[in-house]
Amino acid sequence: MGYVLTIVDTVGIQRYIYGTNHLRQNVGASYIVKQATCRWVVQVLPDVHNVIRHDGQIAFNTSKRIEDGALKAEVVYIGGGNAVILFASLDLARRFAADLTRRALREAPGLHVVVAHSDPFDWEKSALGGKEGVVQRTMERLAQQKQNRPADAPLLGMGVTASGAFTGLPAIGREAGRLISSEAQAKIQAAQAAHEHLYNEFKEAWGEFGIPKDFDHFGRSEGERSYVAVIHIDVNGMGKRVQAVSRHYPTPEDNRAYIEAMRAFSQSMKHAAHTALESTIRLLARNIDKLSKEYGLNLEEDDGRVYLPIRPIVYGGDDVTFVTDGRLGLSLAAHYISVLAQQHLVGPEGEAWPIYARGGIAIVKTHYPFARAYTLTEELNHSAKIFIQEQRGEQDDLNALDWHFAVSGLIGGLKEIRQREYHLAQGYSLLMRPVVLGTESDEYHGWRTWSNFVKATLAFKYADEWRDRRNKIKALREVLRQGNPEAIEHFISLYGIPNLPPIKNAPPDVQKRGWLEKRTPYFDAIEAMDFFIPLEE
Repeated sequence: MGYVLTIVDTVGIQRYIYGTNHLRQNVGASYIVKQATCRWVVQVLPDVHNVIRHDGQIAFNTSKRIEDGALKAEVVYIGGGNAVILFASLDLARRFAADLTRRALREAPGLHVVVAHSDPFDWEKSALGGKEGVVQRTMERLAQQKQNRPADAPLLGMGVTASGAFTGLPAIGREAGRLISSEAQAKIQAAQAAHEHLYNEFKEAWGEFGIPKDFDHFGRSEGERSYVAVIHIDVNGMGKRVQAVSRHYPTPEDNRAYIEAMRAFSQSMKHAAHTALESTIRLLARNIDKLSKEYGLNLEEDDGRVYLPIRPIVYGGDDVTFVTDGRLGLSLAAHYISVLAQQHLVGPEGEAWPIYARGGIAIVKTHYPFARAYTLTEELNHSAKIFIQEQRGEQDDLNALDWHFAVSGLIGGLKEIRQREYHLAQGYSLLMRPVVLGTESDEYHGWRTWSNFVKATLAFKYADEWRDRRNKIKALREVLRQGNPEAIEHFISLYGIPNLPPIKNAPPDVQKRGWLEKRTPYFDAIEAMDFFIPLEE
């Protein structure tokens, strides 16, 4: 019959994870997705397989290989929310798919697992890699299955039923006095395991701090401080990297080398992501006293322990989503990307590939609809991607950040909001963002950088000519809205200001005219003053 390649993936993840403002359900849902595409995958494999450890970290027995007849199933790699597996026969692959999807139906109501099988193939005659290899053809089949998946038609109940508070589906129980559906119940029940998994994975970094279990646990205080930051970060060009690995091994003779290369690539991405998140957690832990004393974050639990105001929701792969206090989002996102960019991926023949990433940060009111906030981070992430392409073309070798402060809510998409609120007459724009995040060695020598943004923001907060002069800063903001460099010159003269904050890689007259290339580097800095806390490295 021949070998069969099977790919496991999920669909509708955004709705499943982010469809509620109930943090326990968000983290519980993410944990269920990770279980369904990792631990459960291993647990329903045929008895003779190559995985020797699966307690959150996959390890392989490399001494046994499927082509030697020693295995019924060999996991090629697991990561990024999907799994690729080789089976010794189509019957074994189908039995695996039935067992996995049956378990998902029982233990993860509302989660949609998709499984695609290749046609049986001869190991000696068919290449796994290459442009038209078995993996590529199975990926195309998987994409087709996702696109043609039947529309959901959940059973809405029979007789007299009540609707769950979170999903609107038939209720089966109660949580904190609220009726909940089977989907919500599964997520809530998974939340504690998700907390334990997170703590165990980052135990040394987390230390004695508590894990936030509600959006109000990020240091929220009344009034202007009741904001959370939702951060979504993606690695640039991962699809192209995966294709590059595949195309390096285009023949049947390369099959074993392809498998080993994909494993090394996947493991290097996991290691890089873990290192970046661990460093971000440590940075926050080092600054807790400062955040509490200088910025008034209320972080104490009922039992006297202190919350660490960050909660990763999706993590461990080429994308990460986490939430934190609204004033910490920019600093933590920048730190995560900076550390990630110091790591590398393992390419064919052990080649070290640099990592570049972009991030979107949405700062929203604490109880703003989470699904909408996450959608905004995706739009911001895409905006950063377009900016990188404008600067570097297809190379993708820059890191970038974009953000939005949803102080008064959102009406329309990001593009519409910016056209309405930040674009002025005659092509002037108040936006400096997106900005490049990097080092002096990067192939970018423009002025739209994270470093310039931070220095300008801190100058408005702490420099002698601006500190404690909010009215003057507000006046400058309104003058900038005029889109008129001459008006800025008049403002500086009127207030007797020596200069606006310096901007590296910009002509000196920007400090007197406030504009260059019909953009201003100062409006974003002024807008961010109440939403930016610098953290001490």
